[in-house]
This record gives sequence, C-alpha cells and structure tokens, in this order.
Amino acid sequence: PPAEPVDFSRRAEIAQRQGFAGQARQAVSFYEQALRIDPLYSDAWGALALANTHLLEGYGQAETRALPGQLVSAARRALSLDPDNADAHLALILVKPIFRNWLGMESDLRRFTGRYSDHWLGLGRLGALLFDVGRFDEGIRIHKKVQQIDPLLPVAQAMLANALLSAGRLQEAETLLDAARERWPGHPSLWAITYRLLLYSGRPQAAAAFVLEPDFHPDDMSADDVAGFVRLARAVDGRQAADVEASVEHRIRLAGADVHSITSSAPIFDLLGRSDLTFSACDRYFLNRGDVGVP
Repeated sequence: PPAEPVDFSRRAEIAQRQGFAGQARQAVSFYEQALRIDPLYSDAWGALALANTHLLEGYGQAETRALPGQLVSAARRALSLDPDNADAHLALILVKPIFRNWLGMESDLRRFTGRYSDHWLGLGRLGALLFDVGRFDEGIRIHKKVQQIDPLLPVAQAMLANALLSAGRLQEAETLLDAARERWPGHPSLWAITYRLLLYSGRPQAAAAFVLEPDFHPDDMSADDVAGFVRLARAVDGRQAADVEASVEHRIRLAGADVHSITSSAPIFDLLGRSDLTFSACDRYFLNRGDVGVP
C-alpha cells in the first residue's frame, strides 16, 4: 500500500494500544481513512474489523446495533484479499460475546492462538477469559507471553497485575504496578488496580492516601469518584456503619446498572463483611440468578 494509508494504520494501532477511553473510535476512524485511500489494503480491513470488537464493549444497545454487521463485512473483505489475515479471523470470533459463553469461546480462542501463536490480542483475550472464570495461574502464564510480545501495553500490564493480586502473588503485582505507573502515570486501569492492591492487601489507610494524591489521578477522575474511593477505604479500615452501608449501596447500584461490575463488587462485599451479597452477586454473574445485579 502507499505510504499515507500505512501511516494512518500505524497511528490507529498506536492509539488503540494505549487503552484510554475513546481511543477505539479514533482507531476506527484512522483505519477508515486508510481504506478510503487504498480499498485493497487487506491489513487495514482486518484491523478495522478487530478495532470494532472494542466498540462492542461498554456501549448501549442502540450504539452497537450496527457494529456486528460492519465488523463481519470488514473481516470478510480482509479475508477475500488475504485468507490468512489473523486480525479478521480473530474479529469473527470476538463478534460473539465472551460473557456467559466462556466454554465455547475458550475453544475458539485456543484454536486461534494455536494457529497464530504470537498474536498479542488473541492471547490477551484468552488470558482475560481465564481470569474471568478464576483460572488465574493459566491466565497469568498466557499474559506473561503477551508481555514478552509487546511490553508497551498498559491495559495488559494492569490485567496481569490484577491476576497476580487475585492469585495472592502480592509482591509480583506491586513490583509490576510500580514500574508500569512510572511508564504510564495516571493511566486509569493501572490506577484502579493499584488502589485494589492496597485495599485487598490490608492497607486501607494507604489506599485512602493514594486516592487523595492528585498527582496520581487519571484525567477523568471527578471529585465524586475521589469521595467514593476514600469512603470505601475508610469503611474497610474503620468499619463505621454509615461508611459500610454507603459503600455497599453504591456497589449494589453499580451491579444493577452493569452486571460486569460484579467482578469488582463481589470481593468488596466480602471485604465489608457481607458475604451474603458476595454469593448472590456471583450467582447473578455466573448463573444469571440471585438478587444482586441485572439479568
């Protein structure tokens, strides 16, 4: 392809890998501009299809209604030009939801990564799926390979640190986070996992102090966000009834708005002495039953 569409694609890839809000849409725009210049650019068609899989996450139903068709169309165009286009093959797998489709999706992703063993996003999706269902040691091994393939992926670093924390490997998690935050100060994913590490490793006062340090804040953190995180840390530390109740109610509201938030809310319920809500939240997340969260 000519130099200009290649440059658009390179910029799209850089934007997407940083893992900030809005970057997926920017990447899609860059790929579309590349393809307007060179409609036969197979790599850009595959990358466009894969970029659209990121837009399937975190948007309302009305916003995503047209995306699967656009994604499949771009993937098929890529494969018509290059039948071995890895991005297009992965996009066609990821057009289906991973949530509550873990077994089938694991099979598809293992088949894909067996064929494309160095595709960082395919490996990353497989590792993330294993984290979702509590298979941390397997997921950690896969995510460490992602880290070797590309050490400049902040979200992958955050996910690996979170898995290490969940597996009880606190020293490894903290060492990884310290290095990653030095490289990407203020990255929202790294900030969130650092807060969780302090909270879950018996350092709620340090967690509150971390929240109150403005130099560490992600750019989009509001005063209400700060107040909520501080309140939770103080609830874990002092177990004051008002703080505990407010934190529990906040997490119940989050689960009611988005069932995916249960992955972070369920352990917080347990941390605050509400294991009944932890079990109910897990019932909703895994089995679509229980009183916490939405179907």
